[in-house]
Amino acid sequence: MADKPFGEAIGSMMSLCCKELGADRVYVLDTGAGDGRVIAAAERRGERISLSSPGPEESECLRDFWHPAVKDGGVYEDDQRLARPLMDEAGKPLGVIVLYWSQARQLPVTPNQIELVAACARWISGEWVRRAEVRRASDLAEQRHRAMVRGLSEGVFEWDLRSNEVEYSERWKQIVGYGDDEVVHKPDDWFNYVESSDLAQLEADLAMFMAGQTDSLRNQHRLTTITGEKRWVLCRAELVRDEAGEPIRMVGSISDTTEFKAAEAKLRHAAETDKLTGLPNRATLHTRLAQAIRRHKLTGGRRHYAMMFLDFDRFKVINDSLGHDAGDQLLIQIADRLRGQVRSTDTAARIGGDEFIILLEEVEDFDQVKRIADRLLEVFAEPFNIDGNEVTSTASIGIIDGGMGYEDPDAAICDADSAMYHAKSLGKARYAIFDKDMQDQSLKRLVLERELRQAIGTEQIFMAYQPIVTVAEGDVVGFEALVRWKHPEMGVVRPDHFIHVAEETGLIVPLGRWVLEESCRELMLIRQAMPGFEFTMNVNLSKRQLVQPDVVDMLVEVVENAGVDPQWIKLEITESVIMDGQAQVTVVLEEMRRRGFKLAMDDFGTGHSSLSCLHQFPIDVLKIDRSFVSSLDHHVEFAAVIQAIVTLAHTLGLTVVAEGIETMEQLAVLQALDCDSLQGYLFAKPLPLQEVLEFLSAPRSYMNSA
Repeated sequence: MADKPFGEAIGSMMSLCCKELGADRVYVLDTGAGDGRVIAAAERRGERISLSSPGPEESECLRDFWHPAVKDGGVYEDDQRLARPLMDEAGKPLGVIVLYWSQARQLPVTPNQIELVAACARWISGEWVRRAEVRRASDLAEQRHRAMVRGLSEGVFEWDLRSNEVEYSERWKQIVGYGDDEVVHKPDDWFNYVESSDLAQLEADLAMFMAGQTDSLRNQHRLTTITGEKRWVLCRAELVRDEAGEPIRMVGSISDTTEFKAAEAKLRHAAETDKLTGLPNRATLHTRLAQAIRRHKLTGGRRHYAMMFLDFDRFKVINDSLGHDAGDQLLIQIADRLRGQVRSTDTAARIGGDEFIILLEEVEDFDQVKRIADRLLEVFAEPFNIDGNEVTSTASIGIIDGGMGYEDPDAAICDADSAMYHAKSLGKARYAIFDKDMQDQSLKRLVLERELRQAIGTEQIFMAYQPIVTVAEGDVVGFEALVRWKHPEMGVVRPDHFIHVAEETGLIVPLGRWVLEESCRELMLIRQAMPGFEFTMNVNLSKRQLVQPDVVDMLVEVVENAGVDPQWIKLEITESVIMDGQAQVTVVLEEMRRRGFKLAMDDFGTGHSSLSCLHQFPIDVLKIDRSFVSSLDHHVEFAAVIQAIVTLAHTLGLTVVAEGIETMEQLAVLQALDCDSLQGYLFAKPLPLQEVLEFLSAPRSYMNSA
């Protein structure tokens, strides 16, 4: 039969004290935690004495009274209270019994009454100890049961902390490598096989556990078994304590987690490694670079580092012409060459595409970094063999010096990237070191990026439109939409000063959508104001916009919302963008045409396409770059080049527009060469909306003059 609650079990003794001493209330307090919490109480109600539920205010009221009784080990009283400590057989305080009179007593407590209180106190103390022992036995049985259940697959142990002997189960012996008949009873039979590098942590965890700083023990460590096999184990344990709170027994188990650890290592390797090349990935590089920055700061610069950002020239061309499998093979061979050039203290990582980073640690001096860069340029000047094809992909390298005081990895990577682009601008297959001038430019770029981000969607960004006219009559057949930025300090900023920043940072995506929305909106306003004019609006699309997976849906959504027919919109894509991503771009362009948009190849002649491949692209308009037109003034032979372009374009059914016409002489030549349309400052500069309306209303005579 289960024991009654403690208050009920000792209720008769409390009632006896109340009755015999005439007290109004009696309390039993637990002083073990030092707070004197009331755990049982009884009170007089008329002639009857019954158990009551004490509130926290009663514990607070009695707090200062019971201390002297516990300290002296005897009776302590005043006019309204009397306290007697509760002790175990060893004389260790367990709690205190307190009697309380609602009014000051008229008669002193007699010796017989005090003896009665002492007798009640001894009985209550005995019941307290008995119940504590029952509870400890129950806890031990429960811990043993849990260990037994785990022991079906885990090795169970029970450690007697007083005798320092351990009982190990058969499964425990199997895990460690003992035979079933071997007698092992000491902790060292376990600890002697713990990997030396893990032993200190196990001992520290055990010490904290025994001191009560943790509720349970949980430690993973490696064992070198008796047979020499390395195994990971997870140790879990609980403590049994005596009435004084001292640990007397530990019950626990160890489980073999070797296979789990192996799987965990594989997952970690996958998370930290580039799948294609096997090199560390961007996340791993970021972590190691952060560590290098921290070490550099903590050692006052003695632990020096440097970093190289490598980008491989012509990779895009090789990938598009030979296929993605060939591109993957090239990346793998690049990684193999990098492995052969870095030291064990360095990290060579692939961070994406054909971009790699080498983190150089323990750098002696910067000349050492330059020598490594020179060696890398030589290594990557050698051709690669891809499925029998000999291809060349040289490296452009940007270098940063850790001594420039970087605070975070992203800033260091950004600067190395800037230096790499500077190397490319100098002619590729070379390296450039990030310096103060580049840093100033980088800071200006960051400021420009921040200000542009804030400007998008405000009145600072506005549209201007440059007319496109027919060669024969000068009739307006369209406008090219050109975005402008009215900076509060720099005034009107041309696109070539900020579009590259928008492209690099991804701001071109929201900016590009805004440009299309505004161009469509103002196109409708012009058509409403000038109902007699039929013309199209040319809108530029960047490379970053073209690779957005929803670019076609975005275009359709914008024109539908504006009420614009897609045939009124000509999308301009530069020759280099089309050529750099032939396969993917062509698919997107074909879908745009299917949705009704007209397409124009912009800046023709500046990329690496040839006249013979024009038929491969789904375009409607060919725009000859302004560099050809400006060359007419000094190089007569350029007229023959333009003539060839116009003739082939017309053969393919394309319309030809020449850009950048500024003089009447250029106009005369282009009229003779049979271009279809023209665009340039000779006819008009880019105009805001109101000036567009005025331009369309004004007479024009330059065609007759030519």
